[in-house]
Amino acid sequence: SIIQTNDGYIAPRNRVEQKMVEIWSEVLGIDSSAIGINDNFFELGGHSLLATKITSRLGVDFSILVQIRDIFEYPTIKHFSKRLTFLLGKTGEIDVFTPLQSVKREQYEPLSFAQQRLWIMDKIVTNSALYNVPIAWRLKGKWNIDMLKKGYNAIIHRHEILRTVFHEVEGKPVQIVQQDITVPLSVIDLRYLSLSPEDKTSKIENISKIEAKKPFDLSQGPLLRTHLIIMDNKELVLLCTIHHIIFDRWSLDTFINEWMSFYQAFLENETEKLPPLPVQYIDFTKWQKSWLTEDIIQKQIAYWGKELRGLLPILELPLDYPRPIIQSYNGDTYQIVIPNKLLEKIKVFNSKEGVTLFATLLASYQGFLSRYTNQKDILVGSPIANRNYPGVEDLIGFFANTVVYRADCSNNITFKELVQQIKKKMLDAQENQDVPFEKVIEAIQPERDMSYSPLFQTMFVFHNQLKELPKLLDHSVEKIPRHMNGAKFDITIAMEEIPTGLQVDFEYNTDLFKVSTIKRMAQSFEIWLDEILQFPEEPIENLRILTKNEEKQLLHEWTNIEGNYQKDVVIQELFEQQV
Repeated sequence: SIIQTNDGYIAPRNRVEQKMVEIWSEVLGIDSSAIGINDNFFELGGHSLLATKITSRLGVDFSILVQIRDIFEYPTIKHFSKRLTFLLGKTGEIDVFTPLQSVKREQYEPLSFAQQRLWIMDKIVTNSALYNVPIAWRLKGKWNIDMLKKGYNAIIHRHEILRTVFHEVEGKPVQIVQQDITVPLSVIDLRYLSLSPEDKTSKIENISKIEAKKPFDLSQGPLLRTHLIIMDNKELVLLCTIHHIIFDRWSLDTFINEWMSFYQAFLENETEKLPPLPVQYIDFTKWQKSWLTEDIIQKQIAYWGKELRGLLPILELPLDYPRPIIQSYNGDTYQIVIPNKLLEKIKVFNSKEGVTLFATLLASYQGFLSRYTNQKDILVGSPIANRNYPGVEDLIGFFANTVVYRADCSNNITFKELVQQIKKKMLDAQENQDVPFEKVIEAIQPERDMSYSPLFQTMFVFHNQLKELPKLLDHSVEKIPRHMNGAKFDITIAMEEIPTGLQVDFEYNTDLFKVSTIKRMAQSFEIWLDEILQFPEEPIENLRILTKNEEKQLLHEWTNIEGNYQKDVVIQELFEQQV
């Protein structure tokens, strides 16, 4: 059925509008006949990562640099096409992309800026699994194990980065692509063990934890390990652990979708189902070095220098244990699910305010931290896809960069005001995401201390579903959670939309926090979400963050004081004062 807006359906009227409809159709997974020129990208299910895909494809088709801000400011095809036509008429004055091309291979290839960051961390935190990426899928139906193995090696053959190792040559890190290698897909068959379903699940969890904690040696490939666990004749579990230096979150969808495409092709005796990749990660690495000139770096550093000027406060979360002199990375994860009812309220708010789910959730977390710590200047790190270049959309590899969002929660700010502040900062960050995070740190020169991370001590991660998981006849593939027993920061909060609501993972440093503190924080966060949606025009410092029982406990049973609890006292301190 045709999706209509208030203006009614209007078909594309010219070549640019027609091209935009085709791109939207591919990226959003909607039939092109259902997309009119007055439809709003975000109301059709678009978000910032899909907007990145749009800009990348426009770069390929028009050889022009389109900013994500343009999609936010011109969210309909009618208005965006006018903007695009205007930009095409000014090609002498705006950035034009040199397309990525396949270049000659050398014995030793340079690392990308993102890879250099992880190479250095691997040297500092030796023999660590901190940058392992653990993934798991449940496969239901009757699967052909041999074809799964064949498909696995086909994708490793397709993407050079999955066959890459890292050495040091004359004091510099280099990457080397291994040629004809076959990577074993380990099969663990639980069918013939007399185990109950619960025991099988427990066994998988045990294998999963052991695998996630096992470090990789970057000089020895392959930098991925996969176990295929046969639960019974109609259920398999894939446990995959990959080093972050060759893989990021965006890569995950490409990895499983292409694996299943190869599986289907081999099952049907088709030799080739996917077209060859025109470029590989190393082509991007070399292109990045030539495109990211000193002028572009300095221009973007100037933005970050302005954004991060002045005193950069340390996040003063109430700790259960003294902070170690040298930052430890010991951690665990506590998970809650925000119910769909509350998630739907968030989406209604987004629609009214013209913001994305990412902007609202990031603002909610920064407002929460301000309320929880009584600090007004809140710095939060966040990964950014950094895939706004033509030709890299379908590549597996580590492209992601880190950006910092600084929220000003002073002057009786309301949640509505905070969301708009964060929306602007998000668009600015998108335009200045190319400069490597290390270069930002070098330029800012924050006070260094081995006991905590520079610039920010907490990370916010939001996982958008980029592609539907593959559907193969009577087979199904579903992602299952896998957690690292580690923590890169004091706290990382990761959110992902799932069928039952919004999954929120609190990854916390176990040398700083007890699990009971994190549970209380998670409970407070859910209350906080409800409050900011009920009272978006109230100053956030007036909003409730405790359960009714906690308020009662603090205000009546313990203190016998009527009225509000002190605004200028950190939540945890209120509890400690009563003990």
